[in-house]
Amino acid sequence: MYNKRIATFDEAMKLSKERKFREAEKILLELLANNEKDKYVLFQLGKMRLKQRDKEGAKSYFKKCIEYFPDNSYPRLELGKIYVREGNIQGAEEEFLECIRIDRDRTPHARMELGKLYSMIGRFNEAEYQFKASIDIDKDRTPHARMELGKLYEKQSKFKEAEEEFAESIKIDKDRTPHARLERGKLYRKMGKYKEAENDLWKCVEIDGNRTPHARLELAKVYLKEARFKDAEKQLLKYIEIDKDKTPHARQELAIMYRKQGRYEEAKQQIEICLRIDKNNKQYALLELGRLDVAQDDLESAEKHFRECIKTSEYNSVHARLELGKLLALKDGNDSLIETYQYLIDNVGYNSYYEKNKLKLMQKCRINDFNKRIHGVLKKDSFEVLDKAIENRGKKQKACMLDLYCINVPDCGYEGGSGGDGHTLDYITLLTLPNTDKLMGIFPSDKICLTKEKGEKINNMGVEDFEK
Repeated sequence: MYNKRIATFDEAMKLSKERKFREAEKILLELLANNEKDKYVLFQLGKMRLKQRDKEGAKSYFKKCIEYFPDNSYPRLELGKIYVREGNIQGAEEEFLECIRIDRDRTPHARMELGKLYSMIGRFNEAEYQFKASIDIDKDRTPHARMELGKLYEKQSKFKEAEEEFAESIKIDKDRTPHARLERGKLYRKMGKYKEAENDLWKCVEIDGNRTPHARLELAKVYLKEARFKDAEKQLLKYIEIDKDKTPHARQELAIMYRKQGRYEEAKQQIEICLRIDKNNKQYALLELGRLDVAQDDLESAEKHFRECIKTSEYNSVHARLELGKLLALKDGNDSLIETYQYLIDNVGYNSYYEKNKLKLMQKCRINDFNKRIHGVLKKDSFEVLDKAIENRGKKQKACMLDLYCINVPDCGYEGGSGGDGHTLDYITLLTLPNTDKLMGIFPSDKICLTKEKGEKINNMGVEDFEK
């Protein structure tokens, strides 16, 4: 009887591997009817529900498995992953910590998932600890934890350390999978090392054999940085061919590229296809339709699209509010722009509930396009010196309706972007609302870095040095 059960279970697993989920589930449910506490059957039913994007069904099976076998770490690990996707941070952390207690560090999986969770919510030191613990447990048999540690360092702009971890991950993996090279290619693009990025990404294509489209998208982004528009378009179209329009990412990039090239009708067609592919996520399409309207001087339609975008995604509307602020400033004057940025600071800026993303969001609050192609990239956490900087900021200059201050902080960043040369930046630039302490932007810069509307240098910027 037991051998028959094993043979039947194996048959269900074979059907699941062939993605014949209905037939596989039917067999497993028959087995479950004979023993409702069969932990293997319950766990696999949960996994199958996940593969069919039924999170609630998956959670039900995993919880039932935990109820009967509370010291089994596998269903807890899967339940924690679901909680992460749902934004249930506390629930996910509790499950991962319980996995670690049960598992006693025999396997690295729970620590790696906990590290990814901490990285996501900005608890970087704890994330680093978990990834390193995972590496110690695994003893470099697999490359996954090192790759996640590299991604963590990249998020913190520790590019040298990130590059080292990705290189070690590639060494361990021996190019059996494309993942580490994909991540290193993305890192090189951010660093402005476009040739190295291209080499890694083409190696991804070679390893992957066009089973997945991800390297094609990243190649296109490299080519767009180099203004190689025909090459970029070719890669984006290849992505679409491989992906078969399951995701909208390549069409989004095509729409942006076509808009910037003045190919407005083609851009609109790509946005409309994006809407059909991802009906539940209208935010991007509405934002890009608004930008397309602005490019064609249809300000009334642009305002409508930006407002609809904000309404659609109230808690993730930074870009739409920025675009709307610029638009209203054109129509109504500067007061509308100041009001828009005040909203952003009150809702997504310093000391807000978006604490984990404050640096990224504040960089997005810069209020004109003087850094479109060349921008400063932070190497250290400027918030460690922010309060002291405000106290010792010295003389101010007017810049784009804001007060500007430039403070000496040696080796705080480097010049990136498609036009950047990577040289070291030794100043932190602060932008505040006029005659207030309301912070609108913070980023690394040269002593003389900002430009007026038509590129004229501000040569007499007030500068005040202070000890770190």
